[in-house]
Amino acid sequence: MVDRLRELVQEGALAGEIVAFSAGERALDSVQFNSRRDEAFWELRARYREERIAHAHAFSALTGQLSQLRYRFTSRGQIQIESKEELRRRSLSSPDQADAVALAFAPLAAPAVCLPLALTSCRPIVWPLPPLRG
Repeated sequence: MVDRLRELVQEGALAGEIVAFSAGERALDSVQFNSRRDEAFWELRARYREERIAHAHAFSALTGQLSQLRYRFTSRGQIQIESKEELRRRSLSSPDQADAVALAFAPLAAPAVCLPLALTSCRPIVWPLPPLRG
């Protein structure tokens, strides 16, 4: 899906920047969250609580999907949002609208800073820089 969207941007049929999101990836804040999905939903929760998000119309399906999600803490103290499999065991459907909104507002990783190595490549710089060995 991401590759096709990027092709459409290159062809000029779509404007904008395409950012890939993998829900199962390691969270940006891996101390607090188990996965990127958990992080995205928790950030969405914070946006609603702080009134940093509003909808033009009432969306009863979205409201229902968001309110039925549960969370827990892992043995490492990380926040973990209920999985789709766990929802199915409770006879609930997949929260497709909630997923879409969570992805739309998911925290972005800091862009990689690159140093030119040649005209066509770059080397990412890890930040913060690792300490020098003495």
